[in-house]
Amino acid sequence: MYSPKAKKLKIPPLDTLDFRDISYLGWYDIRSAKKVLVVEYNGKLKGIQGSFDNSIKGICSLCNGYEDVGLFMARTKTGKATYKNKGNFICRDSNKCNENLITLEKLNKFVENY
Repeated sequence: MYSPKAKKLKIPPLDTLDFRDISYLGWYDIRSAKKVLVVEYNGKLKGIQGSFDNSIKGICSLCNGYEDVGLFMARTKTGKATYKNKGNFICRDSNKCNENLITLEKLNKFVENY
């Protein structure tokens, strides 16, 4: 979920990307100390930002690959004024994660939960 401060995020250079080769755009924003994911979901772009602690080798929730992963934690709205923190282990390197993706099933399920 993006906050109003998200407008200040610095995005990576897009001119070097081949959008035919990626399923989502992900990067770590140093200024906000957040990992950011932008995914096309149901015909619209959806942005998710959260804290990221990269510390272990494990299975990624998005690509199911055995990579360097970290705990991605994002706050989601669960009611009118209630929020819940949700976490998943995802790849530290979004480019490697995109390379490992065979199907969008887990990526879409991830986006649905946020």
